[in-house]
Amino acid sequence: MAEVVPAAATKTPGMGKALVQALWFPAFFVVGFMVFYLVPFHAPAPHHVPVAVVGQQAAGSLSTALEQRAPGAFDITAVGSEQAARQAVLDRDVVGAYDPGTHTLFVAKVNGAPLLPVLQATFASQNPTVVDLASGAPGDSTGTGLFYLVMVCNLVGYIGVMMLLQATAIQGKRKLLTLAGFGAATSIVVFATGLALDVIPFDLWLLPVLFLLTQATSWVTFGLEPLVRQYIPGVAMGLFVLMSIPSSGGAIPKEMVPGFFRALHPIMPLGQTIDAARGILYFDGKGVVGPLLGLFAWFLLGVGLLVFAGWRNRKTADAEAEDLDAELSKLDPQPGHHEARVLMGEVRDRNGWPVTDGTVTVTDHAGKQLGITRIKDNGTYTFSLTDVSPQYVTVIVISPRYRAAADRVAVGHQVTSSLDFVLDAPSTVGHRQPRTDVSGEGAAAAGSASIFPID
Repeated sequence: MAEVVPAAATKTPGMGKALVQALWFPAFFVVGFMVFYLVPFHAPAPHHVPVAVVGQQAAGSLSTALEQRAPGAFDITAVGSEQAARQAVLDRDVVGAYDPGTHTLFVAKVNGAPLLPVLQATFASQNPTVVDLASGAPGDSTGTGLFYLVMVCNLVGYIGVMMLLQATAIQGKRKLLTLAGFGAATSIVVFATGLALDVIPFDLWLLPVLFLLTQATSWVTFGLEPLVRQYIPGVAMGLFVLMSIPSSGGAIPKEMVPGFFRALHPIMPLGQTIDAARGILYFDGKGVVGPLLGLFAWFLLGVGLLVFAGWRNRKTADAEAEDLDAELSKLDPQPGHHEARVLMGEVRDRNGWPVTDGTVTVTDHAGKQLGITRIKDNGTYTFSLTDVSPQYVTVIVISPRYRAAADRVAVGHQVTSSLDFVLDAPSTVGHRQPRTDVSGEGAAAAGSASIFPID
């Protein structure tokens, strides 16, 4: 019978290591939000706000006065007429324009509501008439409604990947199709909700932009997972929450956050989407091409990461196949077809008690299921290998009360192959113990590879 290792003898991580493994993500969350949210948002102030002023002389004197009063707060450019000032705002070259001849201040609220009081205070001594050239939809009184709609599409991309990584029944291309389908559904729901609440005007060109954002974030996250493994929640949150949201210009205009976040704005996908959406909805498509190219570049990055992961997996699989072929060539010749070949083993828990409920699934070297059998009442299983060619197969044990486990074993070169399992509760890691009562060919088949758990 198999020798059961006492639970006390099982190697478990120390308390310190266990705490680090359990708390690294919450700690990352706390520090990240303090640095990436509190720092840029606690005291927003203007930084290099682009403003047009009618008249070269007026622009020069105003630039000098503002630089003395608030160094680096404004970038003043001169335009030749009031019409040119209005057009500079509509072309998104500036966020505000002032005509000293008529004392008119042209603004666009959709660029960020917090900019309005800043511009009004700057020209307050002139008592200007404020003209809003792009005030946004009637239902978006705060000017942040578009930001929250777009943010949903930004977050759902990487959250969807986090959930799909746990869905072991969905594999390969089906996961990508699921991400595409869910991204399309999310985009439609977001668009319809924005229209229903009158947060955005109707423009169908916004739909493909929202969908592209969902795919850019999800494909990049999915492509990064094989590289960073268990750290993917932190990497994804760092990219698409901590770096993207503060730099997006959605809640706080990009001109009112520190330089690091202003530099991130044209790079991160959320800021690119907000810029593209504003251009589509309020500025007749002005300034849309650059952000769309940026979003598409993120999507291509995700595709590239997935292609690289597939190439690396194939390379690893080829190397493992060569190793398996070398090991199989050392085994005894295949027995005659008249001999009934079987795979058998015992399934016990950590206390040595037989596991009496569950299934044993056997797949071939390519992952194709060869068959499934139930664990017997005495904790044993038997699987016929009569029609199975010599190869390494994967044996998967699933029981409702224990953590599932799997291992590989060489079969087909002997009458009896054996593989025993010791199952753990979900909080611990499974470990296989080789049988000690197998002799001859059976012992050769038992192997020495360690078990790997299935989450």
